[in-house]
Amino acid sequence: MTTRIAVVTGASSGIGAASARRLAAEGFTVICAARRFDRVHELAAEIGGTAIACDVTDADDVAMLAEVVGPQLDLLVNNAGGAVGQEPLADADFDAWTTMYATNVLGAGRVTAALLPALTTASGTVIFITSTA
Repeated sequence: MTTRIAVVTGASSGIGAASARRLAAEGFTVICAARRFDRVHELAAEIGGTAIACDVTDADDVAMLAEVVGPQLDLLVNNAGGAVGQEPLADADFDAWTTMYATNVLGAGRVTAALLPALTTASGTVIFITSTA
């Protein structure tokens, strides 16, 4: 049987952690990526996966993630994201908006671009979750 590899960003809690657990239960080898290494490390140990400290807004972290993934990736779950800057426009905190955009949009794009060669090799799939805020 061929090993199927998945990457889940934002795997340290919530939907990311649940996705990693489910994928492991379905037989994937899961690379769990998140900023909070202590939490993602615990999850990876629980499911027999690999933990990677990765801030999707940091190009060096994303490059390191791509190195760990290697030449073939079957599934990318872009889950890292945050719900900040939700106040009405009249009270907008544009720094928070910038943070949310950098994580939810640019971070997901950065990760996808970095892993695209491995996804292409495996005819892999990309799922975008990020934050629905």
